[in-house]
Amino acid sequence: MNDIIKQLNAIVRDFSAKKKNIGPALDTARSMIEVFLSKNFSNYGRWDGSGTNIFSGGSQRWKPLAKSTKAKYNSLGYELVATLNRNGALLNSIGTQVYGKSGIIITANSPYAQIHQEGGTINHPGGTPYITVAEGLARFISKKKVKNDKYKGQKVKYTKPHKIKIPARPFITLTPEDFQQLVDFISDFQIK
Repeated sequence: MNDIIKQLNAIVRDFSAKKKNIGPALDTARSMIEVFLSKNFSNYGRWDGSGTNIFSGGSQRWKPLAKSTKAKYNSLGYELVATLNRNGALLNSIGTQVYGKSGIIITANSPYAQIHQEGGTINHPGGTPYITVAEGLARFISKKKVKNDKYKGQKVKYTKPHKIKIPARPFITLTPEDFQQLVDFISDFQIK
């Protein structure tokens, strides 16, 4: 990957040395990056399994959903894989734009983008009502539906303060093949 990045930097420096306008190439490269990032969602992850930055793309899929999440999604009829794209909000929050004369900025302004990209731990304060269902799994219920500590004849319990570990599922990553396509495109553009 370092060799590809060095190639890309050398090409950009060459553009600058020749005082050639790289803007049109960057705008197309920005569009290519958007396509590459959308592939991360449609493939349920394309990362190297260790890093969480843009250079950590690879062929590994995102970590599977937790057992409790799968049970909830099953009851709602959702796919039982980590898509990060249930309603399109995260994917739609990604923005790309050309920056200056030689850069591209990638952003994701969803409130949960960073925790999905990098992983982390949420300190939950507790107090969420739930009942126990088949196989001992918890079924969470809204506080509005709880009346007198009973819900449909079952005893309502409340979670205690606890930590929720969210695994890293990097979605802003480019694979070495993606970078090579960018290098090839910009190289071809430079020649024209």
